Amino acid sequence: MNYTSAEAFAYDLLKKHLPANLYYHNLPHTIDVTESTERLCQLEKLDSDNTILLKTAAVFHDTGFIEQYDKNEPIGARLAGEHLPQFGYTPEQIATIQQLILSTASPRQPDGIMQKIICDADLDYTGRADFFTISQSLRREWAEHGRNIKLTEWYELEKDFLENHFFYTETAYSLRNKGKLENLDDIRQLLKDIGLASGSNVVPENIFLNLADDRLHLVELLNKTSLFKTGDRSLLERIAMMVERLHLKAEEPLFKKGDPGDCMYIIEKGSLKVHDEGIQLAELKAGEYFGEASLIDSAPRTASVSAKTDVIILRLGEKDFFSLLGSHPYMNRLLMKELINRLRNQNDNVVNEFRGREKKLQELVELRTMQIMEEKRNVEIKSMELELALKELQEAQRLLVHQEKMASLGQLTTGIAHELLNPLNFVNNFSSVSIDLLEEMKGSITDEDSLELCSDLLDNIKRISQHGHRAGEIVRSMAEHSSAFGKEKQEVNLHALIEDAVGVSTKVVEGTLTDEQVKSILKLEAIHYKTEAVYSDLFRIFVNLLRNSVAAIHDRKSKGNTDEGVISVITQNIDGAIQN
Repeated sequence: MNYTSAEAFAYDLLKKHLPANLYYHNLPHTIDVTESTERLCQLEKLDSDNTILLKTAAVFHDTGFIEQYDKNEPIGARLAGEHLPQFGYTPEQIATIQQLILSTASPRQPDGIMQKIICDADLDYTGRADFFTISQSLRREWAEHGRNIKLTEWYELEKDFLENHFFYTETAYSLRNKGKLENLDDIRQLLKDIGLASGSNVVPENIFLNLADDRLHLVELLNKTSLFKTGDRSLLERIAMMVERLHLKAEEPLFKKGDPGDCMYIIEKGSLKVHDEGIQLAELKAGEYFGEASLIDSAPRTASVSAKTDVIILRLGEKDFFSLLGSHPYMNRLLMKELINRLRNQNDNVVNEFRGREKKLQELVELRTMQIMEEKRNVEIKSMELELALKELQEAQRLLVHQEKMASLGQLTTGIAHELLNPLNFVNNFSSVSIDLLEEMKGSITDEDSLELCSDLLDNIKRISQHGHRAGEIVRSMAEHSSAFGKEKQEVNLHALIEDAVGVSTKVVEGTLTDEQVKSILKLEAIHYKTEAVYSDLFRIFVNLLRNSVAAIHDRKSKGNTDEGVISVITQNIDGAIQN
């Protein structure tokens, strides 16, 4: 199951396709139900697979509102069945999710712990402080869909709903039931106060427009303020009658640093900033109070306060403040408790700030350590690269030295060959002249002994001439090929190279078999016979192969084999390549 992708898909579906006039059944509600579901799963100790199934049901449970407002749960179940297979959910898992979605329809009759959890998560807000805000969002949504209900009737409906509602799981009961009962008491008191203020059944649509209703609103606001939330109703009602409402525009100052501290303030709406010249020290929001410290010790204000947004503030003057302390002695205890809490919170903030700085410093140390390790790895990699480059350079130097040696050897060989050719030419020339002279002498000799001696001498000189010419050919071949003693590849005519190798080999091995001759057969049939190669290396290979072949023939004949010795050299093209 790929829950993360399924959640993102469902949220995107709701964001793009939910009608704009859904003020309660909207994306924030789905997110709230999903978070409540996850919290209940953790507290109920469900395993991870069932938790994912419940969270998936939560993100899809209101997708049916895309198509219709009433009886949308079956549509949400259908949409889950259509889209969840692409995220790796099995048919059995999808069936469970669909049953969970259907269990949220009214009237609710959940079966099993998983259905109970999602039903409790769907109504988690009933036991929270934001119940009235969410309640009015639902009333506004109903009005958009043809259900216009007067405010008193709405709260009657809410009262009946909370009186008949109960949480299914022990966890939800322990978390929210007390808050739900407190909200129910507030609704009952609200209905009672509305009746007392109006004296009739006609009540303004906005409960905060007349003075009596405004007092109820102020009592509710004070009851959510940390300083007064544990105070009794009589204290809150009296403060509501004492406070003065101030309106400030954004950036408008309330007081400056050094001004006398003659009152305290409670923020009804908007936000304020506490600052010292251009440095913002804190931000105060609706429901928060400030200024009580300067009011108690009559000290000047220690910082300036200005409106951050358009803001409504309740002002409680010094005289009224101390009057409350005299008429409601337990308010001294409330004030002392709140001041201690603030001091503790300030200490906690200081400790948390130092811990945050320590954590940030530790993160910086870890980051720098990682950077150093990364730099070390980079240095090691560079060292390896340099070592490899050095080896390559050394190998190149070795090859260069070898090539220089071979070039020098080639030059030396060429020089020696030229030096040898001179005496060989002398031997060949004089042996030829001697043969001619002996041929003439042989014709004029009549003595048999002299004729025999002359014939032997003629045979010897012919052999000298034969071997002299062979030696000359060998030396000339050496001179020719030593000049091409390079190691760079070049285009080589393979057929010409083979013919040269056969010519040189024939001269080298000629006379090795005194009584038998070696026959060479060349079938150079390759059409494409040019290739890239080092000429001298390839030439030496062919010469060695030919010499090995002659040695093999000689070895075979030495063992009594009388067959004619034949060396065949064949070239042809196979698959675009040259094969010998």
